[in-house]
Amino acid sequence: MISIITVVRNSEITIENTILSVINQEYKNFEYIIIDGKSTDNTLDVINKYKDSISLIISESDLGIYDAMNKGIRYSKGDWVYFLGGDDILYNNQVLKNIFYNKDFKNKEVIYGNVLTKQNRIVFDGQFDLIKHFNKSVCQQAIFYQKKVFNNKSFEIKYITTADYVFNIKHLSKNSSLWMYIPQIICEYNE
Repeated sequence: MISIITVVRNSEITIENTILSVINQEYKNFEYIIIDGKSTDNTLDVINKYKDSISLIISESDLGIYDAMNKGIRYSKGDWVYFLGGDDILYNNQVLKNIFYNKDFKNKEVIYGNVLTKQNRIVFDGQFDLIKHFNKSVCQQAIFYQKKVFNNKSFEIKYITTADYVFNIKHLSKNSSLWMYIPQIICEYNE
């Protein structure tokens, strides 16, 4: 099972498309968790329209996006964890099926693909080795982690905007053979 986690705050204009891109997936072996950072607009009203299709909704204050992501990990029950921003959408309704249907990734801890940037319409950014990763990061919305990657580890919230980058560098440098690139667009990413 895949745990799809959306962390969001004040995204009433975009969150509905994000939710629809998840709940309309053809592959249904997932749970959907939304962690809201105490939105002050109508974000929660939009989320609650779809509460029957969402596994868990939490709305409470947090210490930033990575604190919220860590919360989502703690509540997740899936074998795989995927983060989708509140203003991003899965590329099409077959993304999960194309990756996970009838495939075995047990010997990999991280699988990743590409994202399509929303404004520039650029596909970002192919296969990464450690050197490429030092210069730029795999987009978070292109990555599926085995949940066990987070055993006794989490995103370090002291890195306010780069905790995912730091986490990925540490993990990739430990054993890059545990990472697998899939030449597929995963998400339309709002850069």
